[in-house]
Amino acid sequence: MKPFRKTRKRDRFLSQEEISRLLEHLPDHQRPMIQFALLTGLRRTNLLNLKWRQVDLIHGLLFISAQEAKGGLDLRFPLAPEAMEVLRNVPRHPTSDYVFCKENGNPYRDIYSGFRLALKRAGIQGCTIHTLRHTVGSHLVMNGADLATAKELPGHRNIQTTLRYAHLAQDHKREAIGRIGKLVALDTYVDTKPPEKEEGVKAITLTP
Repeated sequence: MKPFRKTRKRDRFLSQEEISRLLEHLPDHQRPMIQFALLTGLRRTNLLNLKWRQVDLIHGLLFISAQEAKGGLDLRFPLAPEAMEVLRNVPRHPTSDYVFCKENGNPYRDIYSGFRLALKRAGIQGCTIHTLRHTVGSHLVMNGADLATAKELPGHRNIQTTLRYAHLAQDHKREAIGRIGKLVALDTYVDTKPPEKEEGVKAITLTP
């Protein structure tokens, strides 16, 4: 007998209020990193290994090579002005190419301790580093991005991954179906049938 297939739970994402609380309680050295994660949807590995040569601050682009991307394809991300501002404010190490690094220039390998402590202090439950990526995808869809765009920006390998956010776009679906509804609205319906002839005997008044 085949085992019952488990239903996948809805992916956890942070609300705007939770994001504010999280950023408030993060250690100073981690705050820019988490801000950038929430502005790009980067995977943890790509975030920790991000190098300055992958960033084009002039044109606002971020490049991840196929060797570093999970899907095995070169990825180019447009950066929001806020993401570029975060990078401009990150102190650049004189000898290290890593964007987020320690005082000795080495990249961070473990950010869980400070991150988990911030979550605890902020009263946020059910959140991991990967939740930040789900948060970006969820808010993209909730703010009107179509699923194709929501697939390309975080670098999903296939649309099936992005479809987990489809249920968050209900308001936009209602708006779209509302446009269809206007095509058959009652106040736009015009009866083009000719009037039917009345049947029966018509009385005629004779003038003497």
